Amino acid sequence: MGLFSNIFGSNNEPSREHWSQIIEQISKELTVTQSVWFAICAEDLLQNIDENANYAEGIEARAMIRAFQLLTVSSYMKKYKFISPSNAGDFAIQLAETYCRNEVTNKDEVDDMLEYYSKYREYGSEPKDFTMSFLGDLTTNILSRESGTALLRLSQYVPSLINKAGIATAKAFGFHKIAVEIEQELY
Repeated sequence: MGLFSNIFGSNNEPSREHWSQIIEQISKELTVTQSVWFAICAEDLLQNIDENANYAEGIEARAMIRAFQLLTVSSYMKKYKFISPSNAGDFAIQLAETYCRNEVTNKDEVDDMLEYYSKYREYGSEPKDFTMSFLGDLTTNILSRESGTALLRLSQYVPSLINKAGIATAKAFGFHKIAVEIEQELY
């Protein structure tokens, strides 16, 4: 059973006093996923597209991935109604603040993440709406140029980034059955 399985059921959302625990759990999972996912993508491009690819995960790449992950978490919260629409905005702000506080080293990084968040959000609220913009930005960041082939190569890794955000969100809210369902979508 999840941490909050006994505190609230599928029709009840957690009280604000439990948000910090949920947010911290989501934030930790997103951080681990972000680093591993970027390394896989950069290595793929390094081996298959350009041996001069920027393998180091820089501030801008982290900002792009964080923005994508936060938007994805929001879409899963909305889809599964983990939290009411009236509380979703406050929860999302606290999640972004925690995620950035735990991992961001300077104000420019926060500004970059907020810029990409706003940019991707303009395309819509579902990952399918903003994935191409995200991949285009990330490809250009890694290769220092646009590349349709690289964008296609990276697109194979996006489902895992999306699903891992969903799994982390479902588990943090105590919905392990939903987490398993999301995980099975990967395979």
